[in-house]
Amino acid sequence: MTQLPASIESYLVESGFTPSEITVLKKLIEGEPVTIRELAAKTGKSIGTLDQAIKKLTEKGIVNKQTINATIRYDIASIEAIQDWIELDTKNKHDVLNRKKENFDAFMATVEHEKGRPDMKFFHGLPGMKQAYDRLLEMDEKEWLKFCPADMEPDDNPLQEFEAELFRERRRRNISLRVLCPEGLNGKRVQSKDAFEYRTTRLLEIEEFPVAFTKFIIGDTIASFDFHEQKASFIQFPEFADGQRSMFNTMWRIAGGERGKSVRSEHDKQQEQEAKLETSVLSGMKTFFLSKKSAGVLLGLGVMAGVVT
Repeated sequence: MTQLPASIESYLVESGFTPSEITVLKKLIEGEPVTIRELAAKTGKSIGTLDQAIKKLTEKGIVNKQTINATIRYDIASIEAIQDWIELDTKNKHDVLNRKKENFDAFMATVEHEKGRPDMKFFHGLPGMKQAYDRLLEMDEKEWLKFCPADMEPDDNPLQEFEAELFRERRRRNISLRVLCPEGLNGKRVQSKDAFEYRTTRLLEIEEFPVAFTKFIIGDTIASFDFHEQKASFIQFPEFADGQRSMFNTMWRIAGGERGKSVRSEHDKQQEQEAKLETSVLSGMKTFFLSKKSAGVLLGLGVMAGVVT
C-alpha cells in the first residue's frame, strides 16, 4: 500500500494545503476509490468538510471524480499528479519571485535616476527673490562664489536694503565671499567696497566674463538671479556645481594675474591675509555703525563730551 511521503506532506503544508486536504490525500493514496461517506467514516471528519477539500483537490488535478455503479467515487489520479502539481507550483512561485525582483530592480533604477536628476526651484517677483536669498543662508556653507555682472547701478537695485541685511548675517556667520566682476566703472565700484562688505572681488576682462546675470555657487547648488526680470532659479546638481566652481577658480586666477599658476607665492598669501584682516575690521565697523547699538554709544559719547565741556 502506497504511503504519502513525509517530504511531500511537509511541502504540501508549506504550499498552503489544509489539514483536511492532506487527510483526504493520505486516505485516497492508500486504497481503492471511495465515496465521501466512506471517507468520512475512515477519517472522522464531516461530509461537508471533506466535500470542500475534495473540490479543491479536484481543481488542482490531483483527485479524480468517477461514477461506478451509479455511485460517485473519488480516487487519487496518481502519485505523478502530485509531483506534477508540485513542479507547477514551484515554477509559479519562481515566476512570482522573478516578477518581484524585476519590479524591485525597476524601482531601484528609478530611484537612481531620480538621484541623478538635478533638483530645480524657481522664485518670482521681489518676495520670491528675498525668499531665494534666505535659502542661500540655509545652505550652511562657509564660502560663497559669485559672478557679478555689475550692469546695474547700486541705487537701481530693488533689493539693496535686503542685501545689506544679507551682508550682516553673512558676516555674523563668518561666511566668506569671493566675487568676479567685469572690468569697468561699476566693477571697480563694487571692488572698492570690498573692505566694508566682507568679501574679496577681482575684475575680469569683459570679453572673458562668462555670464550676463548674477550667479552664486554654493555647495552643490547654482543660484541665478535676474534683477531686471525679478526672478531667480536654483539648480542643485553636484556635478554641474563642481564644473562651475572649477571654471570660477580658473577665472579667479586669471583675474589675479595668476594665469597658469597652480601654487600661490608666499607674497600673494601674505597680501591675501592682510586684505582679509582689513576687510574684517572695516566690515565690522560698518556693521556696528549700521546697528542700533552705535546710536546709543554715540549718544552716550555726546553726553559725556557735553558734560566735560
